[in-house]
Amino acid sequence: MSVILNVSQVEKYFGGSGSVNRALDNISFTVEKGEFLGIMGPSGSGKSTLLNCVAGIVSVSTGHIFIGSRDITLLKQPGMSAFRRKHLGLLFQDLNLLETLNAYENIALSLSMQMCAPNEIHRRILAIAQMMGIEDLLSRYPWQLSGGQKQCVTRARALVSRLRSSSRTNRPAPLDSASSGMLMRTLETINQHTHNTIMMV
Repeated sequence: MSVILNVSQVEKYFGGSGSVNRALDNISFTVEKGEFLGIMGPSGSGKSTLLNCVAGIVSVSTGHIFIGSRDITLLKQPGMSAFRRKHLGLLFQDLNLLETLNAYENIALSLSMQMCAPNEIHRRILAIAQMMGIEDLLSRYPWQLSGGQKQCVTRARALVSRLRSSSRTNRPAPLDSASSGMLMRTLETINQHTHNTIMMV
């Protein structure tokens, strides 16, 4: 197995003189290709901070984070934004769908930002829509979708690129058992057919 994520002695501090909060304290772990990793803990324990550091949204105070062979803690903006756009798929707690775009266009957004060819965008969207069972939702706008349908479109948007990493920050919303099973089967299918994929929950 090859290591595709290496978090080494990461610490993160917030605050200034006299009032410092240590959100992460000497965190180290690795993720190997094909591995599923769950991050658990009570509210305020640093889960979101850790995932935001892995995604390059929050800079570490000390330590290093390697995605593949790249130490992302050394990247500056806009290099980090470009790396994130190319190598990371993020599922946020907020659904963040654009109301003026239909489901197809929302899913296509990340591919368009990567300058993918239109026929390649179409192929990937149809493939992920079939995996997620949302083919009949692609022409609908967010206001025409239920909460569960919006979640499916958001997940499809994060996964459509089959990129190096797909990080799920916390749990976007409570899922019933059928939806949870479908999501895990979809992630597992993508994980099996993708090089260097990291699933973080």
